[in-house]
Amino acid sequence: MKALIFGGSGALGRSMVKVFKGWKVTSVDFNKNEDCDNIIIENSSDINVLKSELNTLEKFNCIVCVAGGWTGGSIKDENVLQVYENMNQKSVVPALVCSHLATKQLSRQGLLIFTGAYSVFNAPTPSMIGYALAKTAVHTLAIQTAVSTHLPEDSAVITLLPNY
Repeated sequence: MKALIFGGSGALGRSMVKVFKGWKVTSVDFNKNEDCDNIIIENSSDINVLKSELNTLEKFNCIVCVAGGWTGGSIKDENVLQVYENMNQKSVVPALVCSHLATKQLSRQGLLIFTGAYSVFNAPTPSMIGYALAKTAVHTLAIQTAVSTHLPEDSAVITLLPNY
């Protein structure tokens, strides 16, 4: 069994690599994870470099996107657009890349896993507007990917909802 962990060198990514103990795991991240194979990237949106690396590998049974981050801030903050762009780059772009890669690199009966945020749906989050917008986009992407006909046969999409 093979798993691709996008964001595999961060705290959540390292934990996910351990969850897949016994599998052949490949991490895609800016830094190396000593516990698995690695594809080091410089920019999460550099999908062409990533695709060329992955085309040399066999398909994955599971693709997990745990890349992300958190930045607070409200709609009144002067840097609200920068905060949103940062959250978009950290959460939405990697999820979009994983969704696209799943159409090519996920095996039949594969599983695509995104990381959402329970807090975004539990109550209003005006003190973290950029984060809330980005995680809402990830949830929307997961729904759209799950109902598309572009994933391999009998594949599934789930979104984890951490509740910190």
